[in-house]
Amino acid sequence: MELESILLPGVEAKRPIVIAGPCSAETEEQVMDTAKQLAAKGQKIYRAGIWKPRTNREVSKVSV
Repeated sequence: MELESILLPGVEAKRPIVIAGPCSAETEEQVMDTAKQLAAKGQKIYRAGIWKPRTNREVSKVSV
């Protein structure tokens, strides 16, 4: 299998690319604080999960 490099605007061509962020975004404050801390360390790509059904009590009550 041959892999092709993906170049992203504002991101160095150096590999590997690190994509960082919390598993689950709990609050806007948490998301912004984490983003600012990562940016201060030079991190260019940020991700955060926004919905985790296994930890949402209301969703867990629904039976299928």
